[in-house]
Amino acid sequence: MGKVKISIIVPIYNVEKFLKKCIDSILEQDFEDFELILINDGSTDNSLEIAKKYCDERIVLIDKQNEGLSATRNLGIKRAKGEYLLHIDSDDWIAPNYLKTVYSEAVSQEAEIVITDYYINYSDKVAIYKKIGRGIWKNDNINCTKKIINSEINPNVWNKLIKRSLYIDNNIYHPVNIQYGEDLAVTPRLMYYAKKIIKINKAFVHYRQNPMSITKTAKLNSIFELKDCLDILKKFFSDKEFDIKGLWVNFIPFILGNRDIFKDMKYKNIIREYLKVCQEISLENIYSKRYKIYI
Repeated sequence: MGKVKISIIVPIYNVEKFLKKCIDSILEQDFEDFELILINDGSTDNSLEIAKKYCDERIVLIDKQNEGLSATRNLGIKRAKGEYLLHIDSDDWIAPNYLKTVYSEAVSQEAEIVITDYYINYSDKVAIYKKIGRGIWKNDNINCTKKIINSEINPNVWNKLIKRSLYIDNNIYHPVNIQYGEDLAVTPRLMYYAKKIIKINKAFVHYRQNPMSITKTAKLNSIFELKDCLDILKKFFSDKEFDIKGLWVNFIPFILGNRDIFKDMKYKNIIREYLKVCQEISLENIYSKRYKIYI
């Protein structure tokens, strides 16, 4: 397959219960000019066998040893032939008009990133609509980067159409030593380099609340990975006059959700730094009412 308009990257790891629904939702799109890059990251269940059953010229199936989500996404980015990229998690699924809608908007408005609302699904039938952003949408990179820093836009890549050149031209990839929160280290940098970012006030992605996903099984040590993400961004924005303190709200689930963090001395310095930053955060810039209350 030659160049295509969209490359869809789906990392696969032990999702035999959900993979078919994910793949079917992509192949049933009312948009044809795409490739589907399925990358099996060393699954130990029947995920690879499920993927092999599909006979579709748009599918590129890669099987490799387990390296983690970031390394798998990076391989997909490098192998992709599309003008734009979509990252879809293998336990999620998408609406039939997703590709056609986001691509047509990207082209007509000359946008390099297209953000959409999404659904959180607690089962195949129970969904909660999640709206991204508020008020007037200014689509330049500076305003949108500020929105993501102040938690008005989630850092996840799976509800964003992203021009591949933003990754390649700026040498931005997902940090392979980070398994939890790796999108946090990537999306703000991509948005900073994007000349135009648009938002569609519709939801297309069904984000499944899978109890076995990385975000649900995160270990307490993941607080160090989040700190690594923040250090990457701190270095990146150091000469760009951005106050990135708002990104520290990503620590809140760990600080308030696990009392063990106060029992282990190795977290002492991070907790101290976190509390200091919280005192410096301007609450008027934080979008989430919940995070405001937490801080």
